[in-house]
Amino acid sequence: VSQSRYPHRLDLLVTDICRRAGMTEDDIDADELRWEDVKGFQRVGQMTARQLLETLSLYYNFDGVETNGRIKFTMRGKEYIAEIDEKELGASINNIDSENITFKTARTQEQELFKVLNILYYDIQKDYEQNTQESRRYIGTTDNVNTIEAPIVLTSNEAKKLVDRIMYQTWVGRDTYEFETDNNFIFVEPGDVVLVKRKGQKHYIRITHKEEGQGVIKWKGVNELKTIYTQYNTGDAGKIAEDTIIEFADTDVYVLDIPIFDIADNNSGNYVVVDRVGTGIWRGGVVYKSNNPSGDYVNQAVFDTATIS
Repeated sequence: VSQSRYPHRLDLLVTDICRRAGMTEDDIDADELRWEDVKGFQRVGQMTARQLLETLSLYYNFDGVETNGRIKFTMRGKEYIAEIDEKELGASINNIDSENITFKTARTQEQELFKVLNILYYDIQKDYEQNTQESRRYIGTTDNVNTIEAPIVLTSNEAKKLVDRIMYQTWVGRDTYEFETDNNFIFVEPGDVVLVKRKGQKHYIRITHKEEGQGVIKWKGVNELKTIYTQYNTGDAGKIAEDTIIEFADTDVYVLDIPIFDIADNNSGNYVVVDRVGTGIWRGGVVYKSNNPSGDYVNQAVFDTATIS
């Protein structure tokens, strides 16, 4: 895991990825991302700029949309910017009875969702080792368990809030919508949230697709709930890694100028003594001797304990 060039600025990181893809700074508007902190992330193999941005957007909760010739990145979790009454939905443009207004809804089946979501991430509190946090849904009939690997660096609390947010976002976003309006709502862009009133119900919809043509705008979106973007649960830090510094003792060597102890030692050698110096782990020592002026050293003795040889 390596830290990015801009370890605390999501906007600069996103801008850098876009520039590497051939865009200029004039093509990019990432100002809304400037307050998001990025501790580090892992680039897995060869990844395109699009893949990098999609990965980051999932975990840092932003959208990118082309508007006015620029790529604009915006954070999620905002208030709705437009209110669309039933009479303003697209079918009324063609004077079709309100009962037949085009407002399509779809819902992902519960069995396709998951009850338990685990996230694997790099924990800055555990010396960048992988850690995991869990989010669990206690109601419903599904028993599915899913695990996602997040290539980013987080604290345990950040990871817990992230996995809870993704869990709730998946369940809330199971409802999708398609509808039409006239050009009165042309200012709305993908990523924006609108409030649609239909048959006495209020639908908060985050726009994911916009298609303009012949005075009609076709929209696609997902159900949105602002409160899911603020999570308060704390994560299980587990055992925090501690840096352990191992201290090693030095070695002293003494060459003894004394008579021989044994007739077998009657040669041109020397008696030497090795011993530890100070505290710490001492693994013995090795004595080398040079027999020529060129400084070539030969191993003479290996000592595992303090001794004389």
